[in-house]
Amino acid sequence: MALSVITRQVLRFPAGIPQHILSLNGVNAKRGLSNTLLHSNLLRPKLISQVATKRLMSGDHAKKWKLEKILTIIMFPIIPATFNNPGTEILDNLFAILLTTHAHFGLEAIAKDYLRPIVVGPALSKIAVGVVYALTATTLGGLLYFNHHNIGIGAAGRQIWSIGKEKKEVA
Repeated sequence: MALSVITRQVLRFPAGIPQHILSLNGVNAKRGLSNTLLHSNLLRPKLISQVATKRLMSGDHAKKWKLEKILTIIMFPIIPATFNNPGTEILDNLFAILLTTHAHFGLEAIAKDYLRPIVVGPALSKIAVGVVYALTATTLGGLLYFNHHNIGIGAAGRQIWSIGKEKKEVA
């Protein structure tokens, strides 16, 4: 472990490894590391605020998490209401907005978690988030267009569920 700490610290020194690490005076065969190395800043753990690399995080995640949970709770009564009352434009539009927002939060979290700027670079990270926003806008536009110029989400869901159910003929 001490070796990994020392090798990590080497990158912080512009001239390479300091002389007191290379000298044999720092290591005692009986006691291990000497007191000078143990009390130096070299082996002390750094606080997150002291780390030179800046974390690229934005926003208050607690507020967004609460919003996501409230949105999910609101969706519980809206989903059955939409499919039990097909053709209701208000329910169809509300369902389209809630479903698209819920999907957007999930896709945005995936893009921001797995395509961080430190991993893939700042350009690709911004492109990925932009693609998520474009996909969200396209999805919402398509669902709202479907609600206004076709049968709507509720009626379409009922038609999909009725596939395979044979109608009984009256003799």
